[in-house]
Amino acid sequence: MQNKFARTSVGSLLIGHCAGMIDLISLPVWIGVLVGSLGYSPQVAGQTVTLFLLAVVVASVVTARLFENLPRRPVAAVGFAVAGVCFFLAGMRSDIVALSLLHLLAGAGVGMGLSLVHGAMGRSDNPHRIFGFAGVALGGAGTVFLAIVPQVIQHTSGPIIFTIFSGIMLVAALATLLAYPTLAPRVRTVEALRQAPLTAPVWFAIIGVSLMTLNNAVVFAFFDVIGKIRGFEPSAINTVFIVLGLLNFLVVAPAAVVLQKRVRAERVVLVGPLFQLVLAIVITNAGSYLPWAAAAALYTGVQISTHTFAFGLLAKLDDSGRAVAATPAMLMLGAALGPLLGGAIGQVYGFGSLGFLALAIGAGAFGCFWRSVSGAQLRALPV
Repeated sequence: MQNKFARTSVGSLLIGHCAGMIDLISLPVWIGVLVGSLGYSPQVAGQTVTLFLLAVVVASVVTARLFENLPRRPVAAVGFAVAGVCFFLAGMRSDIVALSLLHLLAGAGVGMGLSLVHGAMGRSDNPHRIFGFAGVALGGAGTVFLAIVPQVIQHTSGPIIFTIFSGIMLVAALATLLAYPTLAPRVRTVEALRQAPLTAPVWFAIIGVSLMTLNNAVVFAFFDVIGKIRGFEPSAINTVFIVLGLLNFLVVAPAAVVLQKRVRAERVVLVGPLFQLVLAIVITNAGSYLPWAAAAALYTGVQISTHTFAFGLLAKLDDSGRAVAATPAMLMLGAALGPLLGGAIGQVYGFGSLGFLALAIGAGAFGCFWRSVSGAQLRALPV
C-alpha cells in the first residue's frame, strides 16, 4: 500500500532532513569554532565532532532495525528535541568532557530523528521524488547557513553556533510532532515486515552507497589542503566552494528530481561511482587550476545525484522502509571515517595518493551496485 502524504507531512520531513543533515554542511564552521573560539587542537576538535557522527551512525542502525515497531512520530520528535537540548547546553560549556558527552547525546538524538524521517520518505508513494526535493531543500538551507552563520559568529561569539543548532533541532522536533505522516504497511502484514530479512541486493546497495559516501569524504575533506599544495590562491579555492554550492542547489538536486522518469536508477548507480573516482583522480593530481576547479565543483554533486537514485532503488528493493531508514548511518559513517582515512594516507604518502585510494573505493562501490542490480534482476525473473 502506498502512502500519499499531505503537504504538511512532506514539509515536516523536509525540515527534519535539513535539521539532521545540517551538521555535514556546517563541518568547517563547527570545527573552526572548536579550534578558534574554544582553543582546542585540530585533533581534539575533529575527535569531538567524530563522536557526534559515530553516535548518529549507531542510533541510525538501531532505529532502522526497529522502524516498524517504534511509535515513529513521538520518537522522531523526542530525538530532535534531545539534540536541541544538548546543543543548547553545549553553548554554555567549554570543558572537553562535558562537550564530548553532549556531542555524543546530540548525535544519538539526530540519528533517531533522521532515520525515522528517511524511513517515512522511503514509504511514500514516490521516494525518489521526495528525497530529491529534500536535497533541494538542504541545498538552500546550507547556502543560507554558510552565508549567515559565519557572520553571526564573527560579530558575537563562537559558541553561538550551538544555540543555532539547538534552534534548528527544536524546530524539527515541533514539525515532526505536529505533522509526521501516518504510514500504512506496503506488503502483506506488519508481522511479515518485522520478520523478513533484508535481501542480498539491498545489502549490496547499502554498502555501495556507504562506499561512495566514504569516497566523497576522503577527497572533499582535503579540497582546501590540496588546492594550497598546488599553489592556488585562497580566493580561487573559495570560488570553487561557492560554485559547488550553487551547482548542487540550483542544478544537481533539481535535475535528480526531473530525470527520475527519464533515466533508470540502475544505470545511474553504476555510472556514479565511476564518474566519482575519475573526478577524484583529477582533483588529487591536477597541476593547473582549471581542471582542478572543474572537477572539484562537480565532485559532491555526483554523490548527491547518485544517492537520490539509489534512495529510490533501495525503497523499491525493500518495502519495509528499514534500508532507507539507515541512510544516516550510510552518510555519517563515511563523513566520520573519510577525513581520518584521507588524512592518514595523505600525510604518509602525499595527497596525490588519495586518487589511488579513491580508485580502490570507487571500484568497490561499482562492484556492490553491480551485484545489487544484477541480483535484483535475477530475483525478478519468473521461476
